[in-house]
Amino acid sequence: MRKQTSVQAFLRTAPLVTALILASCAPAASQPPPAPAAPVASPTSSPPPGATVVAPAPTPSPAVRPATPAAPAPATTPRPAVAAETPRRGGVLRVLQRADPPGFDPRQQINVDVWGVISATNNAVLQPEPGNATKGVVGDLAQGWEYSADGKKLTIRFKNGIKWQDGTPFTAEDARYSLWTQGYPGKDLRSPRAAFFENVRDIKAIDPLTMEISFKNPDPVFLKVLADVRQSIVPKHIVEKAGDLAFNRESRYLVGTGPFRLDDYKPGVVLKLKRNDSYFKQGLPYLDGLEYLVVRDAATGFAAFRAGRADITGVGTGTFITPAQKSVIERDLKDKVTVYNLAADIFCAFWGNTAVPAWADKKVREAVFLSVDRQAALQNIEGGLGAVGSAFPPGGPWAMPLQEVSALPGYRQPKDQDIAQAKKLIAESGQSSGFQTEIYARSQAGDLKYAEFMSNELGKIGIKATVRPTQLAAFDDAIARKTHSSAVACGGTSLNDPVDYTRYFVSGSAQNYLNISDKFLDDSFGQINSTVDQSKRAALTQDVDRYLMKNFMFVPIAWQFAPRASWNYVRGWPPGDGHYIQSINNRYETAWLAR
Repeated sequence: MRKQTSVQAFLRTAPLVTALILASCAPAASQPPPAPAAPVASPTSSPPPGATVVAPAPTPSPAVRPATPAAPAPATTPRPAVAAETPRRGGVLRVLQRADPPGFDPRQQINVDVWGVISATNNAVLQPEPGNATKGVVGDLAQGWEYSADGKKLTIRFKNGIKWQDGTPFTAEDARYSLWTQGYPGKDLRSPRAAFFENVRDIKAIDPLTMEISFKNPDPVFLKVLADVRQSIVPKHIVEKAGDLAFNRESRYLVGTGPFRLDDYKPGVVLKLKRNDSYFKQGLPYLDGLEYLVVRDAATGFAAFRAGRADITGVGTGTFITPAQKSVIERDLKDKVTVYNLAADIFCAFWGNTAVPAWADKKVREAVFLSVDRQAALQNIEGGLGAVGSAFPPGGPWAMPLQEVSALPGYRQPKDQDIAQAKKLIAESGQSSGFQTEIYARSQAGDLKYAEFMSNELGKIGIKATVRPTQLAAFDDAIARKTHSSAVACGGTSLNDPVDYTRYFVSGSAQNYLNISDKFLDDSFGQINSTVDQSKRAALTQDVDRYLMKNFMFVPIAWQFAPRASWNYVRGWPPGDGHYIQSINNRYETAWLAR
């Protein structure tokens, strides 16, 4: 049996640099790793029914060393040392939630407000390895897996005795159905992550506990895809009959295999989960339940946390702890609250729908690209926390070197030269009298701040932009149907791999904000996603990065950090090194309350 680990998983990018020193600091050269070894078969046989076999601990593979950053990311606030304790059972953990989930079908969602809840109610085939999340995976629903000798077939064996929360047995067919309908959704469903499955030839349920995935070519990242919370498995017997659940919040459809199950839901107020007494991980969870407190206003949410009415802050742009809030915590709540800086890879960007003639004009796109003062956005919106970069995480192996990015037109300081050139381009495009555009933005504090910022920046070059605040479900629908004229959105990746960016740029994707069909991008991402050699993948991805910037396809504004805070009586939660939206940081199955 082949090593049951992530295939050539990568180190998370180095801590991001701050924009104020970006232009003056050049990174050290990246050192790509050697090509991964070809998968080999193993004589290990399948376990007997009912046996508990856990995949061995992942062995980290060589990783692309990220470029040395100019400055470190802010450190996590030191937490007072706690002697070894026995977890206590009982209690309800209160988590801030910036908005209602737009729906409960993880296959079709693109919004972070779904993933916190889904992490607690559902499971994926695999999950990030606790304590080693950026490098390895372990079984979640799966008890073991193996690759064929040529790397084109992956066989997964599932744990026996798992049940859905309605009592129906979980089977390999549920997993096959969930994954196949993501890759090949048909006309009745949309799948924002269909590009993850372009290399998948077939998925079969061999028997109730065995699934087989066939690939067109050896796949360098598919185990990480299977460990992604966005590929959480859904109950076929429920969702197949229900039909399109993309924006359906009927609580009867929130049925998973996870540690918590639905208790009560009052939209706009609170979503309550209770312990799943039939959870297949023996002895877990410790908590009696979770309460997701829906607080749309970020300041109000922080005030509730500060007053002790919430135990953990939320996830998503507009809910992360700001520098000012961190200062308040350090001043008033020292030794009582810990602030954690989780990996994010979130970029906030402006996207013009190229079906609109003005945004199809490269000169107009270039003018906007030049006009935006990214350093001002980072300082004024993020309080200086974050980084300025290109289309891929700054300082990491997939992006252009920081020195190259800082020299791009549009990134220079001061902005006088860029603004003058932008106005000249607008005149040459025939738009000298200006034109109007509506900027769609999700109705949440973070996205709206960036949309308002872009409205002001566009006004400097004669473009009249109005911000259209849009509820989550309506925003996602507008992007999928391409009815927006332009948009600002803060989003990114949780896989730390270019496959996760495919959805923004390939033809036909539900998250193709630009509404483009570009042969170079389609071909390049196809090649990236089927190339095993990591140094070659890095070179190909950097070429895509340069192409996007050279053609002014979209406007990256800023990259964010993801600080979250919890009261120190919350034990068993300190987040690992995984991405902030992943189940490892939001399932709370090992969390307990020391009070």
